[in-house]
Amino acid sequence: MAPGAAAHVHRVGKHSELGNGTWASRPRIIGGAQWEATLARYYFHLYDNDVLRDQTGEELADEDAAHQAALCGISELIAETIVEGKLVDLAERIEVADEKGEIVTTVRFSDLFLVDPPDTKV
Repeated sequence: MAPGAAAHVHRVGKHSELGNGTWASRPRIIGGAQWEATLARYYFHLYDNDVLRDQTGEELADEDAAHQAALCGISELIAETIVEGKLVDLAERIEVADEKGEIVTTVRFSDLFLVDPPDTKV
């Protein structure tokens, strides 16, 4: 991965509509009662030739939002790699950990691609 890749790991969740300061963190009124959405912090660890551990994390509504954020981050990393004229290693992955450090989901770069098996007919 290119120098500065850790910054990309931090950006992984930034493109989700659920993160910092958006609608998810504002109080809501439902049925006359006010409630506030609770957000959890998720960390996006990039596994390529090295392990780039996310030290900052991102506040998101739930594990599904964290999974979507990881998909968005991977698509950005793939696009940047292609723009740089490099090959994409589909074995790379992002492991999403919760605040306790437990892995809640793993998203592989290969998850963004559909690959047809080779035609075996001769």
